Amino acid sequence: MTVAIGETATFDVTVTLPDGNVDDAVLQVLLPDIGVSVTPVSSQIISVGSDLTIGSGLGAGAAGSACTPPSPTCLAWDLGDVANANGPGPNTIVVRVVAMVNDNPDNTEADVGLPVVARLESQQSDGTPNAPLLDNTAFDIVVPELSIEKLTGNGTDVAQVAAADVHRFTLTVSNPAAESSATAQNVQVSDVLNADMLWVDNANVTSTCPGFAIAASPADGTTGTAQFTMTNLALNSNCTIAYDVRISNTVVSPGSYSNTATVSWDSTTGSGQNRARSATDSATLQTVNGAAITKTVHSTSVVSTDESQHTAGVTDATIGEEIEYFLTMTFDEGDTNNVELRDTLQDDAAGVLQYLSASVYSVGGNITVSSPTPVVAGNSVTFAFGDVSNTPDGLNDTNDQIVVRVTARVVNDPRNVDGDVLNNAAVLTFDGAPAGGISSSVDVDVVSPALNLSNDYSDFSDGTATVSLTLENTGTADAYQSVITETFDASIFDVNSITATTIPAGYELVVSEAGGIITVTLQTLGDETDPAQVLSPGETANFEFTIDLLPGASATSITSTADASATTLPGDDATAQANERTVTASDPANLGIPALSAAKTVVDDNGGNVEPGDVLTYTITVNNTGGGAATNV
Repeated sequence: MTVAIGETATFDVTVTLPDGNVDDAVLQVLLPDIGVSVTPVSSQIISVGSDLTIGSGLGAGAAGSACTPPSPTCLAWDLGDVANANGPGPNTIVVRVVAMVNDNPDNTEADVGLPVVARLESQQSDGTPNAPLLDNTAFDIVVPELSIEKLTGNGTDVAQVAAADVHRFTLTVSNPAAESSATAQNVQVSDVLNADMLWVDNANVTSTCPGFAIAASPADGTTGTAQFTMTNLALNSNCTIAYDVRISNTVVSPGSYSNTATVSWDSTTGSGQNRARSATDSATLQTVNGAAITKTVHSTSVVSTDESQHTAGVTDATIGEEIEYFLTMTFDEGDTNNVELRDTLQDDAAGVLQYLSASVYSVGGNITVSSPTPVVAGNSVTFAFGDVSNTPDGLNDTNDQIVVRVTARVVNDPRNVDGDVLNNAAVLTFDGAPAGGISSSVDVDVVSPALNLSNDYSDFSDGTATVSLTLENTGTADAYQSVITETFDASIFDVNSITATTIPAGYELVVSEAGGIITVTLQTLGDETDPAQVLSPGETANFEFTIDLLPGASATSITSTADASATTLPGDDATAQANERTVTASDPANLGIPALSAAKTVVDDNGGNVEPGDVLTYTITVNNTGGGAATNV
């Protein structure tokens, strides 16, 4: 026999008496009382056989009294002298005891084979005690012990989700024979949803539990507690409950969201000594933040610079050029908290980028955020966005992005030279981001024009010198506003004789004189949009003009130096002039001028004095003591 805690058990004792008399009969019923707690609930004589006469007068309905010595678990009926007539009628007495197994810590499922003893004592007519009559039965205490397991949709207790996902939980309630020994009564299951888990319609709830009902649930789309009931759960059985939740649109990523399901049950029903127990289990949904940042060069201010002059695929920028960077941040659906973007421009011995400006360029249609004011510190600019909310739409597109624009300049600084690699690095941090944040960087290669100038007197004839000049861009970027100047001594050269013979398209020759110095200037015409006025890398420009020496010039060797310059930026506006770099080259040229002298001698071939008929031989000797060859002498 098994009895659950809080349950009552009924024990009937039947005493069969022999014909004749039994003197001083006392019937006792002893309940177990060592290490357990059992309480008599009721006791009474159920019936007395018609052949029996009880001397004490007790009859049907008489309750038991205290034993001697008294004990709370012992009941006695003092029957006195019992006479059993020799007749056909019943000769039995039936006593019933109802006992309850109390909700006491002493009572456990380990209490088995608990005895209930019936004892009849009597004596003979001469007062000699009879041997007591004994009989017993036994019962086991049984206790239901349930367990609950809460699993996520992937069959484990942890699963990854994203904002607006619908996720199904399964609760398995078990009454395993290995831990339990009785049917559980009044079984209830409650599940307190996490604040970011929203209830989905009751119609989605399924269950295999007996007598299952939804006792309470949150309204659709809200959070709260779901409560379920079932009639009971038999020993060695289990059942399931499954329901859906939707992850809130504002769930924070990354995050871990747990909720706990509780099963409670009773050992019996309708008893003040019922033992109520409960068990719990939790499951966790995790959001993983896949926020990303991508940094690109969006544009540069000089149209002619491109990429790959030094490194394949890397944007080129010349000295003074402005670079517009786009920093594109992509956010997971839901909330990302304490977002901060820091952009750092290179500023070290290997090169420098000068900060110009920064602003939020665009905010995606699903993004809700306060646009921060950029904070500049040295070579870094920081945007503290705070909390970023991305309303879910199930798509990964520009609506999930914030774009920041940063403008910098390849400043005219001695540290910036052709071939330098200048880096711009951005770091995105937020709550739960990897150590050091998420970073993205982009490089630009510094390019610059470089000039090589060749200056030569290519011809000198009849007092006219031909000056030949070749200007070459040996660098990696376009040269703008190219200018060549060469000066001559006005006391040696005729300023009015200068004549251009070869001038490239887009250039002009300008002559000026001041302070006895003639200046010849070869320069672009000023239209920087004209490719003819831009000296591209590897391109040369050839110039030639003539200049006459003044008659009687006494110099024998003349050296003149040509100086060339060009800028890294087009235009002559104040911004360009303030930030461009001027590159230069020079080359001297030497002009040797002939200096002639003549000597004439005569010799009389006949010797002696010259007489008529003599043959005279004249010798003329011309010497060039100057620095150049004389032509057309």
